[in-house]
Amino acid sequence: MMRPLQHKLIGDLRRARGMDGPGLAQRSGLTEDQIARLEGVLPWQGELSADMLQRLSHALQVRPEVLRGEQPLTEADLDLPPAERRCSCCG
Repeated sequence: MMRPLQHKLIGDLRRARGMDGPGLAQRSGLTEDQIARLEGVLPWQGELSADMLQRLSHALQVRPEVLRGEQPLTEADLDLPPAERRCSCCG
């Protein structure tokens, strides 16, 4: 069973990556409203598809399991300078 998405974590990661909502929307291919809903700013309508989760995790440079709270966020996921940021799954 899939655990629920960690809404606060999405916003925290977005800010750590130096992105605003529109920037994350562009990078992930999701809409700005979808990003706002995923961050818990707007009420969520519908279900999160595997494709949406994959695109969001790729844009934020973390594993999908991190966004669902199944794996911990590492310091490497947050503390690298913007030009050197890599997620813990990609090294």
